[in-house]
Amino acid sequence: MNQSFLKKTFFYFFLYAFLLIATSPAFAQRTRALMVGEEFPNILIEEKLSSSDLKYLGLSKKAKFRFNEIKAELILLEVLNVYCPSCQKQAPIFNHLYGAIENNPSTKGKIKMLGIAAGNNQIEAQSFRKRFNISYPIISDLKFKILDVVGSTRAPFHIAIRKSPEEMVVARAHLGRIEDYAGYYKDVSTIMTYKIAMIKQTKKKGTPEPLKPLKTDISEEKLIMLVKQGLKEVGNEIIEFKEIKLKNNEIVYMGKMSKKNEGEKLFAKVASREAICDICENIHFIFVFDSKGKVVNLVPVVLTKYGNIKWNVEDLKKMKSRILGKYLYNPFDFDSRVDAVSQATMTSVLIFDSLERADTIYQELRERGYLN
Repeated sequence: MNQSFLKKTFFYFFLYAFLLIATSPAFAQRTRALMVGEEFPNILIEEKLSSSDLKYLGLSKKAKFRFNEIKAELILLEVLNVYCPSCQKQAPIFNHLYGAIENNPSTKGKIKMLGIAAGNNQIEAQSFRKRFNISYPIISDLKFKILDVVGSTRAPFHIAIRKSPEEMVVARAHLGRIEDYAGYYKDVSTIMTYKIAMIKQTKKKGTPEPLKPLKTDISEEKLIMLVKQGLKEVGNEIIEFKEIKLKNNEIVYMGKMSKKNEGEKLFAKVASREAICDICENIHFIFVFDSKGKVVNLVPVVLTKYGNIKWNVEDLKKMKSRILGKYLYNPFDFDSRVDAVSQATMTSVLIFDSLERADTIYQELRERGYLN
């Protein structure tokens, strides 16, 4: 076995190991958004599309496909959420953009548009298309799997992906609503003529700084007070309180409680998530679970609804009725029709998704013997 082969083997082994870690649910909650000049990942799309959508994208009839299979020289990817006010205002503008692309022989068939509905299911995505008469495909991303790959960003977010048979590169990235469809059409038409090697040269040198963890405006002292309050509401008196640092530097708090059996353990985790839409506040809350992984309490830190209005008692009661009693190792499947707090659908789906991801936290605590 020659040295070159060994080097390649070790390289791909460590690359694979890194990807396993980097794409795990706990790790993927905060990732930097892709920037101009970076390679765009060959994302797998598993949603079944209509025959007309497949035809538009230049795909054969298949249950799933990868991004590099889309027949285009430039892909305009739009990250949206159907409840995001800015995304709703964007829809008519992008209908004009779609028309401009399709009505010009120099861009028709060469530039394709695709929407990713972050935090929405397929029914919501299709209803949005129908409501705004959108012709290009919109794919649902209820559990943010695609957004985790694209990177932490708010909607609307637009990426122009320059594509060749061999590779895909981010050629343009824009956060927020695009007002001038004609100007944007002119920009992307020009980008379509750029060589990929030239776009790669625009990539910023050095390693970009990673995103800092989301933090609330309240003090650490007050946050710990809220954590203890959440524990006491379930287990009465705390007889021992400690901080557990996890492998990915996240913190879980453990309290030994006096209620029922002496020394009963409860665990609390402060969850923080980037807001989905560009005019919404980031959310912060505390969830409490027992040694069996059952969610037993929810404490709001910053939870808001439309207009960035704080949740009231009834809002919290509604959410508790949907999540308390569920186990972290089971799926937290979100259905906006029954699970969403009124006028807080985006916040509600983020709570469900955070609990879905918490399975990795529960498993690590079990492996380290804290649940015995």
